[in-house]
Amino acid sequence: MSLGTKVRQYREAKSWSQDDLAFRLDVTQSTISNIESDKSIPNSMLLSRIAKELGIRNRYESII
Repeated sequence: MSLGTKVRQYREAKSWSQDDLAFRLDVTQSTISNIESDKSIPNSMLLSRIAKELGIRNRYESII
């Protein structure tokens, strides 16, 4: 399963739109769209922020 698919699944599990997640991360909706469609890969800082916002707290529940 790709990183983008995992981000989408965790986001949808919270019933958040791409806009909701983008707002929480202070990025654009298109950034989230590009990540979820695997058109771009977030840098380590953004990936860490995504994990935190989506409530991924331990290494066994990973998005990478």
